[in-house]
Amino acid sequence: MVLHRDIKASNILLDAAFRGRLGDFGLARIVVGLDKNSYTDVGVAGTWGFIAPEYSVSHKATRKTDVYAFGVLLLEIVTGRRVLCKFQGTFQLLVDWVWRLHRDGSLLDAVDNGVASSSSSSSSTEELFDADDAIRLLLLGLACSNPNPSDRPSMTEVVQVVARSAAPPDVPPVKPAFVWPPEGGVEVDSTGSDVYASLCEWDEEETSSSSDALAVRVQ
Repeated sequence: MVLHRDIKASNILLDAAFRGRLGDFGLARIVVGLDKNSYTDVGVAGTWGFIAPEYSVSHKATRKTDVYAFGVLLLEIVTGRRVLCKFQGTFQLLVDWVWRLHRDGSLLDAVDNGVASSSSSSSSTEELFDADDAIRLLLLGLACSNPNPSDRPSMTEVVQVVARSAAPPDVPPVKPAFVWPPEGGVEVDSTGSDVYASLCEWDEEETSSSSDALAVRVQ
């Protein structure tokens, strides 16, 4: 099994047919031997905002940590926003912002304004914005970025939802608390406020640069 450990937009390449190809396997690990389902590192590798909560505290990468990163990537695609942006004058994580919209019953407001506005002005019905598909993908992104790994879907289930052969996973109206350890653990703040506090002090010019600036590569 291969764990990528750094799934994000800048690591997605397009081929001649504009099909997405996952690249940059510099942090990837092939998991073999006794523990075929995880890889334990001395530190945390990846990009802040895409790192699953359990990986940041256990340093153990699994299939579900890659699922978490894919969920964040999916939210970036649908919303057209970066993983760490200013919302109403304050720095917030994209995942937390989308969770709040879902809680308030206004999930559709998360969709990229450019997509919705350009589609509404289109004369072709085939190009019109599909709200149901947008909601489907946003719910899938939230399900993948659930703070608790056991509640995230598998990539097989993700493919089925994207292909419209399955309904999106059930997503609670409120973002679940991160519980660690999974068995008999306690609730841990999963908003990321502590981890990203220093990032919020960056000036706007630095923060608007490529998300690669947030890359953490501890080997």
